[in-house]
Amino acid sequence: MLYAYEYRDEQKYFDNYYTMPVFGRMLPVILLVLLITACRIALDYLQTFFYIDYINIGKIYLMHQSKLNLYFIVITFGVIIPFLQVYLADGFFFDYLFRWQTKQSAIVGIFTSALVFAILSMEFQPVWLLANFVLGCMLAWSYLYSQALWFPMTLALVNGLLTMIPLT
Repeated sequence: MLYAYEYRDEQKYFDNYYTMPVFGRMLPVILLVLLITACRIALDYLQTFFYIDYINIGKIYLMHQSKLNLYFIVITFGVIIPFLQVYLADGFFFDYLFRWQTKQSAIVGIFTSALVFAILSMEFQPVWLLANFVLGCMLAWSYLYSQALWFPMTLALVNGLLTMIPLT
């Protein structure tokens, strides 16, 4: 029931004439997953060899290593929090700012939701803030492209799980 209301509220700012088959979206999904994976692996490589600092969660885990703590961090920060970030940044802020359906409102919506996504990541080191801002821009664009929230949520899940690689 909640999903029906969410879908109705989500679709009220998009034009009704736009239809795309489900498999018509697969190429951009695959390309964005590959792009996010390559960027995240490059950042994890730099992080592993101490060229850039660990994320805050990585520092906390490395101070108190335990298997239970690792499972909690992977589930919380790898799955749950990315979904909530996308839901709030794209599902709320982008929808609200895109209600006029103009090019300017789309650009403002993309940058605002990306900024909210970066701030919600709670990583205020310049490298991680910039990386999360760029990821937020890609997620907002993917939401605008697909007109469905599952697309950026899938990309955020991939990114969240890849963020946990240096911890294992």
